[in-house]
Amino acid sequence: MKLRRSSDGKPAWLVSAARTVRGSERLSGVGNRAVGSVQGNRTLVDIATRVFAFSGGVPVIFLKGGSPVETVEHPERLPVVLINAIGVAGEAIPGVLAQIADLQTRTAGFRPLLLTSTPAFRQVRPYGWPVELVIAQEDWDFPQEWQDYVAARLAMIATRYRTWCTVGVVDSALDPLGVRVLEQLASYRPWEASFL
Repeated sequence: MKLRRSSDGKPAWLVSAARTVRGSERLSGVGNRAVGSVQGNRTLVDIATRVFAFSGGVPVIFLKGGSPVETVEHPERLPVVLINAIGVAGEAIPGVLAQIADLQTRTAGFRPLLLTSTPAFRQVRPYGWPVELVIAQEDWDFPQEWQDYVAARLAMIATRYRTWCTVGVVDSALDPLGVRVLEQLASYRPWEASFL
C-alpha cells in the first residue's frame, strides 16, 4: 500500500492532521500547553516541528526565545536567528550577549540561537537562549577539514532550527548590518496576520 504524499513529500494524513489541529481552538490550546513539556526533548521537538511546520508563512519552531521575549504572544512564531560567534574570545562573550539581549528587548522580534566555539553555557543560561557548540579551529585534530565540519554543522542547524538569518560577530560585537536587519523586526512582522 502506497501512502499519498503532499507536493512537498509529507504524508497526506500528517498534513491533514496538522491542519485539523491548527484549525481547532481547543486542540491548539492543548498543543500550546504541551509545548512546555516538549521543549526539553529533542526528538519530540523535531516531531512537533515537522507536524506544525508553518503558520502564516513563517516556520513554527518550538524553541525557547529567552527571557526578553517571555511576554510576547505566540513566541514560537518569532524567527530563529543564528548568532555566529565562532572564534570569539571567552572574555568578549558577555559583551556580545548583552548586545543581543538589548536588541532582543528593543525589538521583541526574534529568538537568538548562539553558535560558539567557546563554551559559554554559564554566561548564556540567565538569558534562556539555546547554544550550539563547535570545536574550535585551533583544537581541530581530525582528517576532515575544519571548514567542512563547520559547514556541515551550519547546514544541520539551519535544517533543525529553520533559522531566518545569520548574524556574525565582528571585533567582539554584532555585525552592524546584521543589527540593522534585526532592528527591522520591531515593526516588520511577516508572521502576524496583518502582513498576510
